[in-house]
Amino acid sequence: MRPAPGTTDTSNARFTVTFSDQFEAKEIFTELARKKAIGVELKSDDLDYLDLGDGAQLHVTFDFRFKPNGPNGTFSPALQMRIDDFRREFQQELQQAGIRNYAPES
Repeated sequence: MRPAPGTTDTSNARFTVTFSDQFEAKEIFTELARKKAIGVELKSDDLDYLDLGDGAQLHVTFDFRFKPNGPNGTFSPALQMRIDDFRREFQQELQQAGIRNYAPES
């Protein structure tokens, strides 16, 4: 089920980084999810040679799915809050590590 227009899709996260940053970015993502007790599953990791504004280079896009904790695949309000915090903190940690996320925030 898709989220309503103008709302966040709680169930997914996507980020795109340069090939050289992929391992550190993925480690930041999985460690933060672990700290916040958020279950995640890697749906895909796509490799593309793109020019995203700073010259053509190899990029990796990771697409994750957050695991629901409620009945019928729903997310509890507490988990939704942790996911919202996670999204903000993940961007901050990438910036602190000097890693640029080329994907639009989801």
